[in-house]
Parts: sequence; structure tokens; C-alpha cells
Amino acid sequence: LTPPYMLSFLFFLGLQRFMGFGALWATVQPVDKLLCVESWWTNLLYINNLKPVIQQCMTFTWYLAADMQFHIISPLMIIPFY
Repeated sequence: LTPPYMLSFLFFLGLQRFMGFGALWATVQPVDKLLCVESWWTNLLYINNLKPVIQQCMTFTWYLAADMQFHIISPLMIIPFY
């Protein structure tokens, strides 16, 4: 899951400026890119959903982080029932 996720992250970071248009695009895109440059490591470690939404890069990937966190914690919850 991580290689395609990071590939899409690099695509988002590198080509996002060419993908949009509109009246507010010139003001929104630099802010998005700055957030991604500052917090790329939270996406790599799947802890980006622990930050406030306004500080997240690629906010639509919150579910991947939550899913990975549940995947890591679930054995600790299942083993006592075994």
C-alpha cells in the first residue's frame, strides 16, 4: 500500500499546480503545496490523521492512516481473546 500511496503523493506534490484552474486556484495551490512540504513525513508514517485538518496534506487520505493504525493495534486487542 505504501509505494502507490507515496507515488500518488509525489504526483500530487509535483503536478498539482498544472491540474487546476479558476479564480481561487492561484491562492489555494501554494498553501496546499506548503503543507505537503512541511508535513510529508506524517503521511509516510500514516499519522497524518492525528494532526488538525487545517494542517494536513492530502486530507482525503485520513482513512489510510486510520486503517493502518487499526491494523497495527488490532493484534494487541485480538491476542487476549485467543
